[in-house]
Amino acid sequence: MLSHVGRLRSVCLSAVGAAALFVALAVPAWGVAPPRTGTYSGTSSTNAVGTGPQPFSMSVSHGTCAAAGSLARHRAYCVTVNSLYGPQVTCSDGSIVEEFFPVYEPIALTPARTLSHNYTLYAQADGQLYDRHVGGTTTAGTFEFSLKLSTSGTATGTMNYSVGGCNSGPLTISAKRKH
Repeated sequence: MLSHVGRLRSVCLSAVGAAALFVALAVPAWGVAPPRTGTYSGTSSTNAVGTGPQPFSMSVSHGTCAAAGSLARHRAYCVTVNSLYGPQVTCSDGSIVEEFFPVYEPIALTPARTLSHNYTLYAQADGQLYDRHVGGTTTAGTFEFSLKLSTSGTATGTMNYSVGGCNSGPLTISAKRKH
């Protein structure tokens, strides 16, 4: 009789273990707090000419995109930055140029709602920049980009653009989701 109770107990524990495994597998990697989707707008820190913050905008969607620096696409929360708003940079010759945001593709967020990558930038002979090597391009500089999204609809981060003797210096990003 005791051996039957012992077997029944181990069957019950196995059932509990199986239920716990089912719950663990059923909960998505994002847990209960994914980022808020939609359009975010805000600013990056003071621009090179000292006239105040630069505009910064992006969108967050749930779709298929690659992690920063990768080509492998997967299902994720994706950040697409408005490429028209880039950092103003000071060049070694004293000139100031306004650069565009050099990452065109949506970027996958980690389950912690972050992204961070140091991109190598490549240029064609006409000056067109890319965030990955494309035929006919040569290494031109770097772009460091990091971002963290909260569950309440805010984003903070940093970026630093450095190409051909021109450098933005570290810039901070702050944006809120538009309602």
